[in-house]
Amino acid sequence: MDLGPDPPPLDHEDIIRLLLERMTDWKLPRGCINDAAAHFGCTRQTVSSVFHARDKEPRESARGIARVWTPDAIQEALETVPAIERTSYIALAAATGIPRTTLARAKGNKDGIRRATGSVKSYLTSDQMRQRIEFALSFVGEGAAGTKSYYLTYNEKVQHFAVPNVKYLTKLGCCPFVEMVEAKRSSKNRPAGTPELKCTSIAKPPRRPDFNVLDLGFFSSIQAHQYRKRVYNVEQLVDAVESGFVELKSVTLSKSFLTLQSVLEQAMLDRGGNTYKIPHLGKDKWVRLGDLLLSLPCSSETVKIGKAALDDVVV
Repeated sequence: MDLGPDPPPLDHEDIIRLLLERMTDWKLPRGCINDAAAHFGCTRQTVSSVFHARDKEPRESARGIARVWTPDAIQEALETVPAIERTSYIALAAATGIPRTTLARAKGNKDGIRRATGSVKSYLTSDQMRQRIEFALSFVGEGAAGTKSYYLTYNEKVQHFAVPNVKYLTKLGCCPFVEMVEAKRSSKNRPAGTPELKCTSIAKPPRRPDFNVLDLGFFSSIQAHQYRKRVYNVEQLVDAVESGFVELKSVTLSKSFLTLQSVLEQAMLDRGGNTYKIPHLGKDKWVRLGDLLLSLPCSSETVKIGKAALDDVVV
């Protein structure tokens, strides 16, 4: 006889009814389960499991309908979560209810999420913001606005350009390291009033790590050379740093000064704050083309914003 794996669902009630009719004092007599299995054409284990499961409630499925998280829904859920709970997939999944696998897939999508690293910035008071603006404006100098190059056809005439002041403030550069000043006191070498070279020192505003040309890229460039050398003690570390400085090309320092100039411009646009993002200038491309600038041009609108911010900042 072909017993088969399980009886049809309709026979479950018949199996239970048959066994209940044969019960005596709420006990099944010996051989009752074997007789029921032969009667319904199934195994003894099937009859036993069907009979003993009669009082159990059917188990509900815990799966349900899976939610489909669209990019807009993910973005809306993330915007309601504070930044402290977005440090990892585990924390983000617990705060939003979005599965970690869904978050991982959303990271690779164009309209999904992205991972960003934010550095801790110095807290600036109103007086410190004013000092930052004054420091940046002190580097704005006169630029050469006397010529313009453009392409014309042979039938066109050279256009006429006129400005109120030809020597307009259009360059953002760096101050010289020395200046010519008159000696204040007489000495055995020269009398008072004799022109002589003096080193120029400028006091930078407080809490200004972004105004340090060394921190903007020069130190990291030296470390890039130093990290390629194996050192086992302090003496070897010092030698590695010194050799990294010697191996570093001078154009790296020139690029760092250009970055400093762009930071000064962004500080004026940010009205003395430090919430800006360092712009990408494409300096390596200029180096390849041989057109690396010494000073960056500064727009008149930037200067106006910086000067207007000096009046608005409350000290």
